[in-house]
Amino acid sequence: MSPKNSPGIVPLPVLFGVIFLILIAGIVFFKPEEKPKTVAERIGGFGELLKNILPAPSPKTEPTASPGLPSATHTPTPAPTRTPTPAPQPPPAISSNVTKKVMLLIENPVLETQGGKRLVEYENWNNPSSLAQSYISDIKSVSGGYLTYQIVQTLEKDEIPLKQDGFSYTDSAYLSCLSNHSTCHSPDAVNYNKVIADYSICEKRNNGEIDEVWIFGGPWFGYYESRLAGPGAFWYNSPSLTGTTCQKLLPIMAFNYERGVSEMIEDMGHRFESVLDYVFGGRQANKNTLWSRFALRDIDLAGEAGCGNIHFGPNSTTDYDWGNTRSVQSSCNDWSNFPNLTGAKQNMSCSEWGCDGYGFKKWWLRHLPKAGGKTSGKLNNWWKYAADYESAIKE
Repeated sequence: MSPKNSPGIVPLPVLFGVIFLILIAGIVFFKPEEKPKTVAERIGGFGELLKNILPAPSPKTEPTASPGLPSATHTPTPAPTRTPTPAPQPPPAISSNVTKKVMLLIENPVLETQGGKRLVEYENWNNPSSLAQSYISDIKSVSGGYLTYQIVQTLEKDEIPLKQDGFSYTDSAYLSCLSNHSTCHSPDAVNYNKVIADYSICEKRNNGEIDEVWIFGGPWFGYYESRLAGPGAFWYNSPSLTGTTCQKLLPIMAFNYERGVSEMIEDMGHRFESVLDYVFGGRQANKNTLWSRFALRDIDLAGEAGCGNIHFGPNSTTDYDWGNTRSVQSSCNDWSNFPNLTGAKQNMSCSEWGCDGYGFKKWWLRHLPKAGGKTSGKLNNWWKYAADYESAIKE
């Protein structure tokens, strides 16, 4: 069989023709795809306008590493730290509380013309010993526990004290005075020096047996509410008492058993006013001293009231005006922070103390500073000056 007639063999010319056709088809069918046009190129002139309007993308920048840093990572700026406003500091603590020893002298005459009854019983007046105990309790409370009085000796005497000019009441003359004041003796002043000498009061003070004396008597007995005897004595809501043998300062408190504890507290208030006037060089209607600031009334400086004085509340307009409902701006409650006063004020009326005199007097005394330390050379515990001025000025 000849080769050209053999089955399965493609002649060479045909094979070359097929290959040629395949190459041509590849060129036609496998032509590389053109690069896709951009949107701007496809829409012509409007595309050019868009390219001018739309911003070109910003090139990405890498942070440059700073010398000494391990990498160029971005360090965020820390948020500022807000420093909290410090809370008001508590007042310095009082170093220690004190106990003062008291001699209690009760002048309660026996009235022979009235069946031998004592004056207090006959007039149905207050029991002096009970008054004294209530007063002790109140003073301890309003001083925040700082001042405790202890009665170490009690004398009850059957007498009406001798007057400074030598006059002496009989029982009947005194009862007449009570019923008709025009018959009362004048001048009314009692002979303090005789009372002090008769009961050896200065000797007791000099020996340290007592710190002060309390005298209970009736109206028209002639005593001041408070008086100060001894070396360096000063105005104590009355002239200083001279001519005694006291070698230490002796506070002399005189209470009226016809009255109540409220009036006894008021006596202590006047004692405070006198000693603080002496310590701070007086009291004016301004803010020049701490004591003046404390005692300010709204009628002194409108809108700047402190605590007032023992007769005038911050909002009072007259003497003994403790029930006034008028509301004023007062910084009195800020004095509980002393010496770290904040200047805070609040509207205040008599509702703050119960709208009565007894409540006001305790409220007023309670606000007097009793902290430790000193401010401008003065003790922050003002109670020390009233309780024992002689020791206070040595601190």
